[in-house]
Amino acid sequence: MVYQRVLALRRFVNQHRGAFLMLAGLTLLLPAPAAAQSLEDLQLKRAEEEAKAKEKGAIKVDLGIQGVLETTEAVNRDRPSSATSLTVIPELRLNGIYAFQIIANGLVNHLSRDANPWDLPDWSLQFSDRRIYKEENTGITFSGSLRYSFPTSIASRVADTYGSLRAAGRASWGAGPFSLGFEFAGARYFAKYTTSDTSRWLEEDNIGNNTAWSLTQRYSATWMATSQLAFTLYWIMQQAADYEGEAAPMYGSLADTPRDTSVWEHYYTGYLDGTYAFNDNWNLSAGYFLSAPQLQNGGAIVSLNPFNPKYGQLYVDLVFMY
Repeated sequence: MVYQRVLALRRFVNQHRGAFLMLAGLTLLLPAPAAAQSLEDLQLKRAEEEAKAKEKGAIKVDLGIQGVLETTEAVNRDRPSSATSLTVIPELRLNGIYAFQIIANGLVNHLSRDANPWDLPDWSLQFSDRRIYKEENTGITFSGSLRYSFPTSIASRVADTYGSLRAAGRASWGAGPFSLGFEFAGARYFAKYTTSDTSRWLEEDNIGNNTAWSLTQRYSATWMATSQLAFTLYWIMQQAADYEGEAAPMYGSLADTPRDTSVWEHYYTGYLDGTYAFNDNWNLSAGYFLSAPQLQNGGAIVSLNPFNPKYGQLYVDLVFMY
């Protein structure tokens, strides 16, 4: 019985290998889910409040933890999806500004159409400086982070990756109830092969290069409607480059298959998020997001329209901070 199920799974993956390759790439490349976006803003806001201790010369070391319980639903019945994820982030803080974090994730897919009933999106270690510098005349605050992600997800393990290293810098500015943010990040992905492992039931025409580098630009605009309710619009652009084909023999990939790795691939994501703060510890977020590219007709067509409502997603987050 187990052998028959393995054969059935193998046939299914082989029939849809093009779609799986692209989806695996998107899983590695796309920015963090909506919950993580809102959580970063909440952390930055708290860091601003706690920065007064640093200005007074006091030194405060404490432990903190954040947790996000997120449910995501596709709004189009032709491409249904339903998932719940839990992110837990314990951290060691210094003056509320410097933080060393462990980012642990778990994901459950609720529909039988999903290939994997559960997953562990890549876990990470991260160091953050939430107030590197604040320019007094303009009020612009600069922050940054350095993160190493481990290959705990199914997509990363299938791609034989060793993880990724990501550095990010951010500038934020606020006036009254309005604030703007811009983040620029670069990531290096480490993989065993320059291409997908050729022993995994793949034909040469369906073997894709593994990603080597990515760049991300994230823009945000927030309106504090009340002291407890905030609305934020995010626009995210990402570019990705593959490993160079001529390096294939070094990494154990196909040496005789020519590949064009000079063109960067592009990804787009837009969020509309609303967050309500019950108190200093509990927040509830809800929103809608779209992304591109998306697969159509079983992967035969790729849609680059980031505003195509057919692929919209709704999410609800319960966020805890301490």
